[in-house]
Amino acid sequence: MISNSRLKQLAGYKLSKNCNNDNVFVVEGEKIAAEALLANLHIVTLCATAEWLAQNQGLWAAKVPADAIFEVADNELKRLSNLQTPNKVWLLVQQPAVQPLEPASDGLAIALDRIQDPGNMGTIIRIADWFGIRHVVCSTGTVNYLNPKVIQASMGSVFRTAVHYTQLTDFLAQCRQRHTAVCGTFINGDNIYTAQLPQNAVVVIGNESKGIDPDLLPFINTRLSIPNIGGTCESLNASVATGIVCSEFCRRNGF
Repeated sequence: MISNSRLKQLAGYKLSKNCNNDNVFVVEGEKIAAEALLANLHIVTLCATAEWLAQNQGLWAAKVPADAIFEVADNELKRLSNLQTPNKVWLLVQQPAVQPLEPASDGLAIALDRIQDPGNMGTIIRIADWFGIRHVVCSTGTVNYLNPKVIQASMGSVFRTAVHYTQLTDFLAQCRQRHTAVCGTFINGDNIYTAQLPQNAVVVIGNESKGIDPDLLPFINTRLSIPNIGGTCESLNASVATGIVCSEFCRRNGF
C-alpha cells in the first residue's frame, strides 16, 4: 500500500519542472510501461493495481526493487495520472544518460528543427523506429522527448531510438565536412518521387508553422517536396511528411 504523503509527492511529477529537477520522467499505461520495463531503464517507482501486478510479475519482479513497488487503488492511480482515464500502471523512471552524438555517415537520420507539438514528436520517433532509423537529432527548441505526451504518442519507440539535442547548425556543419548529404523538406522543392536520393543522408524536418530555420538553409544540399496532387491543402502535418519521406528513402534504397 502507499501512504498519502508518498502519493502526494509522486503526484507532483505531473509538473514537468519537478521531473526535470529530479532527472526523472513518467510512463503510463500497460503497453508503454511494458516497453519501458523491457528496455531495462532504471525504474524509480512503480505504482499499479493489484490486477496488473499479479498478471505482469514476470515483467517487474527482477527489475524493480521491492521497496519501489506500490499497489494502488483506481482512485489513487487517478491522482497520479495525466491521462483522462488512468490505465492500471504508472512508472517513475530515471532519465537515461545522454548518448554521444556523432555526425551521420551511414544510413538515414532525422533532424528536427523546433518541432513543438508533442504528438508530432512522438509520432516521428515512432516512424524512425518503424523504418530502423536509430538517431533523431533535435534543435534545442524542440519539445522534450520525455514529455508524457511524446512518450504516449511514440508508443514505446522512444525507448529504442536515440534522441539527441544540439545546435543543428553545428551538427549539419559537421555532416557537410563528412560529405553526408543533408536533405530538407519544402513546399517548393524537387519531387521526392523523381529526385535522386542519396543512400546516406540527414533529413531535416522544419517547424510546424515556420518551416526550416533560415540559418540551416546553407547546409541543405537537396530540397525535397511531396507533390500536392489534390491541390487543395496548404501543407502536410510534420509527422505525416516525415513518414512519407522515410518510406520513399527506404523504398528507393532497396529496403
